[in-house]
Amino acid sequence: MGARPQFARFSMAFSALLLLAASCSNRSSDEDTSKIPSFSSPQQGAPTGTLPELPGRLAVLTESGTLATMRPDGTDVKPLGEGRDPGLQASQPTWSPDGTHIAWIETGPELSGANIVTSRSDGSDLKVAHVNAGVFYLYWDPMSSRIAYLGNVPGGQETIQFGVVTEGTRAQVLDTGQPYYFSWSPSGGQFLVHAGEQLRVINLSGHGRSIAKPGEFQAPIWSGPTKFFVLEGNGCHGQCLVITSVGRAQAFTRSLRGGVRFVVSGDMLIAFQTTESGSGAAPDFGSLKVFQPSSRLTPSKVTDEPAIAFFWGPRNDLLYLTPEISGTDAWMHWNVWNGNESFQLPRILLSPAYFQGYVPFFDQYAQSMTLWSPDGAAFAYPGRNEAGDQGIWIQQARKGVDPVRIAAGEVVAWSPA
Repeated sequence: MGARPQFARFSMAFSALLLLAASCSNRSSDEDTSKIPSFSSPQQGAPTGTLPELPGRLAVLTESGTLATMRPDGTDVKPLGEGRDPGLQASQPTWSPDGTHIAWIETGPELSGANIVTSRSDGSDLKVAHVNAGVFYLYWDPMSSRIAYLGNVPGGQETIQFGVVTEGTRAQVLDTGQPYYFSWSPSGGQFLVHAGEQLRVINLSGHGRSIAKPGEFQAPIWSGPTKFFVLEGNGCHGQCLVITSVGRAQAFTRSLRGGVRFVVSGDMLIAFQTTESGSGAAPDFGSLKVFQPSSRLTPSKVTDEPAIAFFWGPRNDLLYLTPEISGTDAWMHWNVWNGNESFQLPRILLSPAYFQGYVPFFDQYAQSMTLWSPDGAAFAYPGRNEAGDQGIWIQQARKGVDPVRIAAGEVVAWSPA
């Protein structure tokens, strides 16, 4: 695999649980995977079960750094980057919002910095932009025309470089900071940035204005005319999740203790949770709740279980991940909340690449990639089941339906369209 994302040294209260689960996942990664075929195998398209016809395509990354797209049933495999230097490894497959193109990072021992590569979903129209930084994260603009990136500055400094790639080949540095989280504006001309102890809006030239001193959170969100971020002070007793629309701000809830994590659906539903450091090794999680800013109703409780990551689907279903620590294994359960109730799916061990690289920063990744199918009927994930079978799985978002393994892989992303 390529460079692991390094937004920051993960400091939220649930880091202890993530580190435990990551170490357990690492132990399982050494197991025999010979029964899972590679992309070159003629058995690649043979799933372990049956699936309904699902829209879109999957981008699948293997442990060796091979990248391809395929249909959700594992057929019609299109390798990406064919003819490139075989010493280069791919990472961070990221679909454009219109679903026509995909971007990824190339790294290698002979490459100084990294390449940001784009192509169509079948591998054609390939373009390369070189960046003098250890790039670890990509995020397309809403117009599917530019790619923002984050990368570690060369020389071992704990500084993150923020830049943008235009026309597929031209990279421009906009800013630096540590840690660094951001969200594109709906027009693709600005960014809402949380960098270090600053919260600000900057443009495509890197110029901007400060908003306020941020509270304890990671990724801000800019959706439609509305910005979402967390402040401490400014009349708040504790942490306040602030919703700013057309220059007017209101805090929908006050006196939140500890860190605040949140994601926003396309219909402006907010899923949020607070975390605090516990008395022992395990952190204290607040309940996962959902709130609609346009309503005066009390937030709806989704679960009191420790949800370590959560993602909205196209139909406003909320996908969330809960742990089940058992002996030396850190099993996980995907759960789906449909607005009224939740149901839990079979336990799995997520792939180390996904668990360590994506889960701790899920609120940032929720804006740039998705596990959900475009119709919200299913989702994909990389992992191992209790029988020892590992790879890429498709799980229908319905009770009583088993997941189907469709390919080998360590990371998966479903196209938005």
